[in-house]
Amino acid sequence: MTGTEETLAELTALLADGRQNMRAELAGHFAGPHFDDTGGEPGPPAAVTARAYARLAELNRYVHPARDLLADVHRLTALHEWAAITDGTLFAVMASHYNLVLAGLLRHAARRPDLGPLATELEELRAVGVFMASELGYGNNLVALETEARYDPAAREFVLHTPRPRARKFMPNTSLNGVPKLAVVLARTFVDDRECGVLPFLVRLTDGTRAAPGVRIVPLPGKPVLALDNAVTSFDRVRVGLDALLADEHGELAATGTLGGLLRDKIARFLGSIENIEGSKICLTAGSLAMSRAGLAIAVRYAGQRRTFAPGRGQVVLADYRTHHTALTECLAATYALSFLFNDTANTLARQRENGEPLDEATVRQIAICKALTSWNTRWVLEVCRERCGAQGLFSMNRIMDYLVVNHGVVTAEGDNEVIMIKAGRQLLDEPHAVPAGTDPRTGPDGPGAAGSPPADTGRWWLWLLGQRAAGLRQDVLQGLRAGERARDSVFGTWNSQVEQVRQLAETCGRRSAAAALFAAAERAVAPAVGALLEDLAEVYTLRCVEEDFSWFAGHGLLGPEEAADLEARRGRLHSDLAAQLPLLTRAFAIPDAVLRSPLASDDYLEAYEEWLAAAAAAAPLGEGAR
Repeated sequence: MTGTEETLAELTALLADGRQNMRAELAGHFAGPHFDDTGGEPGPPAAVTARAYARLAELNRYVHPARDLLADVHRLTALHEWAAITDGTLFAVMASHYNLVLAGLLRHAARRPDLGPLATELEELRAVGVFMASELGYGNNLVALETEARYDPAAREFVLHTPRPRARKFMPNTSLNGVPKLAVVLARTFVDDRECGVLPFLVRLTDGTRAAPGVRIVPLPGKPVLALDNAVTSFDRVRVGLDALLADEHGELAATGTLGGLLRDKIARFLGSIENIEGSKICLTAGSLAMSRAGLAIAVRYAGQRRTFAPGRGQVVLADYRTHHTALTECLAATYALSFLFNDTANTLARQRENGEPLDEATVRQIAICKALTSWNTRWVLEVCRERCGAQGLFSMNRIMDYLVVNHGVVTAEGDNEVIMIKAGRQLLDEPHAVPAGTDPRTGPDGPGAAGSPPADTGRWWLWLLGQRAAGLRQDVLQGLRAGERARDSVFGTWNSQVEQVRQLAETCGRRSAAAALFAAAERAVAPAVGALLEDLAEVYTLRCVEEDFSWFAGHGLLGPEEAADLEARRGRLHSDLAAQLPLLTRAFAIPDAVLRSPLASDDYLEAYEEWLAAAAAAAPLGEGAR
């Protein structure tokens, strides 16, 4: 191999965390004819929905048995990556079916043989799983939801009911479209007229053509790109057997006919009912990250071909303009950092699952922060890529706008980013050991310039500053909360005055972790050229994080005018050094052209357009008058 080929191979292996062969195998499947819509328009929403379910059926046959897929975190997340790049509606449907429904049912079926046939039905995709938590009146505040499940001991059944309009389930894919649906429904459970907490129930909603007795489904209006069969669903005293209860309390209730109503029991039951959400979060994060990479692959390839005016030179390609390649370099550095943060997070989750351990709070928090930072970053990256591709970036055939819409779904799904980051920040207030104290792990806690500390004006010094900000934010919030308590302000007023900084605490800790993960990858590199590239990307990302919050650093006496000037000069040098490497760095994402299927991502986008136009004309010939 040439030096460039060796560099590319090592970058690809590092990004794939050594699993590049598995990822290539899955990519090859998504490059196949089942996912090829070249030259055709997506069609009306119902057709797009039907195509997504047909693709899910084909994909399910390919990965069968699904229980093996769900046991392999890395293969599962890679599958979601390629689905997100290929078909956003498929990505959304499979995330719910596999992670929120089938994974939980298989776990319960391992202890309860009576659930085996239902698990097999979902595994063989004779029905699609739907997760029903949010209500018209309650989204992130699931602990307050109002759908009821009242136990009838004489019949050994639960009566599922929607007591008021705001308790209608919003917005899972439950519409009647020929696909049978089995749902996991979260409901406030009552035994002996005593509330026992929020628990999950398995409910057959439809056979594909008719809703089950007592189930009312009203389709919602369409959404751009994401042609899901969303609906508002309500229950009118729907009876389900005791075996429909998907909770460890099933055995207690079956044996004694009652459940305890202590607050600690209710909290534990609620947390148990939503534990599958973490698996879905990591898969959604994988899809979001993949769309960021795909958008960059398209934009960088296009920037190297599209010609434009240049004073004194006639014409140059877009990538020659500093403003153009600088923006893409910043996006690429952030996406690389979050790629390695994702790898760390997925590895942590995989280890705990392989060891049969329940997810600890630190892992749940890490997954939440990774999901929020990644999907926020992807939104920014795709907006930059869309703009850098001009009008071409607006069209669905060039993917970027579709990715942007699908990623908005990730921002909201499985907990709105803002909410889960505030929760993560709240936890960090109670865990000082989880907040970096500005320490380089190889040197010690002293400040820049002190013996053993990171040298000033280096990448790890900027990383040290992010640790200082995290520790400082935590201290500022705690002082603010204590001041509000001393002033006898209302609890909400005191919390509300600090909540923005609480979110910033989680964000800063996450950004520092992402930067540290990228620096660590640079150290693992074998080839010096690879290590140098990753080191430069890590510094670009860290400098941007510091620059965005420069006022905080200046206000706390950590940076001044001299450092500001150095920061800008350093960023400029890094942008220049990396400009020529952008094609190589995006090729390392290893996304085949047959998966991207964007004319802009072709080696010759004008020739690709000719092929696309010919295919489109063959699929829908123009009339004589239109020619």
